[in-house]
Amino acid sequence: MRIVFIAILALLASPAETRGTVIYAGGAWAAIDRGASCEALTRSQRIASKDEVQAVAGFTFTADHARWGE
Repeated sequence: MRIVFIAILALLASPAETRGTVIYAGGAWAAIDRGASCEALTRSQRIASKDEVQAVAGFTFTADHARWGE
């Protein structure tokens, strides 16, 4: 199961984003603190075929409510 969350982090990592700290990882989702915002992320349980991209979903929250559940 940890491989799923590592894969999620690898897919979502980009040079423009803050790396983030995993606050909680369990079940089918992970909570990640990215400094100014927090995210709840999950990956599809169904493994995508070789020619498809693995589905990822998430919600973003900020303390000032500028991004709240996007």
